[in-house]
Amino acid sequence: MLDSNKRARQYLFSKGWDWIWFKSHEDMRKKTAGDFYYRKDGTFTRCLDPYNLFDAIGYNENGLMWWIQIKTTNWAAEKPIKDFMHGKTGVRVLVLKIIKPSKTIKRFRVVERVYYSD
Repeated sequence: MLDSNKRARQYLFSKGWDWIWFKSHEDMRKKTAGDFYYRKDGTFTRCLDPYNLFDAIGYNENGLMWWIQIKTTNWAAEKPIKDFMHGKTGVRVLVLKIIKPSKTIKRFRVVERVYYSD
């Protein structure tokens, strides 16, 4: 995970991004791990990642804030991202997939998907 975060960071810096925050890695088995997110209806959720979705937050070359999710195997499921964005304006999500070298791919590659709220 730390290696994929480093690859993602290098990729974003090469695109002109700045001020990128990555969540720290914690052990969910520890009672103190994670943060709590509270809703106005009185419910709350314990999360290791921001909203149990994102690995980082950063500002692109235009100074716009983006929520960032980093994947190393499959693409992230769209439904949780779209559910998070529903009813919000100005939300931008970037999903980065880090593809490791293999027999057919000679070096690391980073591919991206973007989502915008209405």
